[in-house]
Amino acid sequence: MKNKLQFLVGLMLSISLFSCNYTEQIIIKKDGSGKVNLITDASKMMELAAGLDDTSEGDARIDSVMVMKDILNDEELQRYSEADRALLKELSLYTSRLLYDKEEEIMEIDMYKDFKNVSEIKDLFKVYDKLMLLKPKDKEEVETNETATMPLKNLPYKTAYSFKGKTFIRKTTITDSVAYKEQLEKASAQSMYYASSTYGIAYTFPHKIRSTSKDDKIKLSKNKKTLFYEVSMKSYMKDPSILDIKVELKR
Repeated sequence: MKNKLQFLVGLMLSISLFSCNYTEQIIIKKDGSGKVNLITDASKMMELAAGLDDTSEGDARIDSVMVMKDILNDEELQRYSEADRALLKELSLYTSRLLYDKEEEIMEIDMYKDFKNVSEIKDLFKVYDKLMLLKPKDKEEVETNETATMPLKNLPYKTAYSFKGKTFIRKTTITDSVAYKEQLEKASAQSMYYASSTYGIAYTFPHKIRSTSKDDKIKLSKNKKTLFYEVSMKSYMKDPSILDIKVELKR
């Protein structure tokens, strides 16, 4: 199981250098509970690889599920600093699914969990930052106890979700203007890595949608219960609130 986890971490490090499509999927039931899933579609990387002379004899198809809490047990967590343990406990609530199909040129990674209330979802996109804490550390990092926690300590924004009565809200707040400015500069410098990447939302509600704060931009499903909205990753990095939305439902 740990070998699968290290493979997943290595894969995430690799695809970060390629254009991917990310989707923030939330499904809410009538009682307010539901499921959240961060989907990474890295099929574009498969398309690029298809143009190369591929002589590898690896698996042609992989469909693997990992329950993170089975890997991140109490014994395993003791290997990490107290700060990292807190972050990894959040990660342990997720289940990961890797779907790889060489012939169909499909590569998709899902990170999902159930929730009792949508407010339990916090800064969903940063689940991969937590996953990077599990990457192998070199000798210097181990000796100095330096880990991947540093980028997570001063996050420049927080995204919160709420669903009360007939109203759903996704709201992002900038918490550190200095760090946010640094992120903008970094995003500009690294824009070539995600030039074709996108970040979208796909929210499904228990009742039909009456209106939203982005009626002129979203797409609705035929039954009017699911909305879709997508922006470029470059736009999202510059303004994480670009995906914020208020939804009013019918009864």
